[in-house]
Amino acid sequence: MPALEDAEFNGRCPKCLAGMVVDLSHPVTPFSPRPIKPSANIIVVVDNVRSGYNVGAILRTSECLGVSQVYLCGITPDPSNSAVQKSAVGAQELLHIEACNNTLLALEKLRQQNYQIWALELSNGAVEINSLIEVPQKVVLVVGNERCGIDPAVIESSDKVVYIPMAGIKNSLNVEVSFGIALDQLRSKPVSG
Repeated sequence: MPALEDAEFNGRCPKCLAGMVVDLSHPVTPFSPRPIKPSANIIVVVDNVRSGYNVGAILRTSECLGVSQVYLCGITPDPSNSAVQKSAVGAQELLHIEACNNTLLALEKLRQQNYQIWALELSNGAVEINSLIEVPQKVVLVVGNERCGIDPAVIESSDKVVYIPMAGIKNSLNVEVSFGIALDQLRSKPVSG
């Protein structure tokens, strides 16, 4: 079993407990991922997400997938929160983050900059995100509180409501997991106009 020289398995395989030998004859080749182009056309708005750990994970995912601007609205904790810092793992330093008490005001500001507002929510009239053919040149992805969902006034003011189709009995995912799936779906679509 390949292991690093300083592996702490007491010299035994963690599965079968057979004696282990460090084999350096097959060096591990470091993975060098191809860098992705930042998604300047996607802005993220986080509406009343209470958990700092979820917010930090959203920031980390945003940075990893090329988003550069995030709005933290309502009761959503900002990057000074220790839980946000712990789960963001420094991503908060690489993003343009704005805090806004009122989500609707943040969205109005973005709408004036010609962004379309898309809410990620299970609601009547929502469209399966994986069925979309293309995304607008400038789009805002709004994610919200796991228990309460996105503020109904925000949904009403959105240009489109999208959802992730579920195959299991449970009909919801952790907000950060949902966000990551949705963001990846949006990034994978061609941009219209």
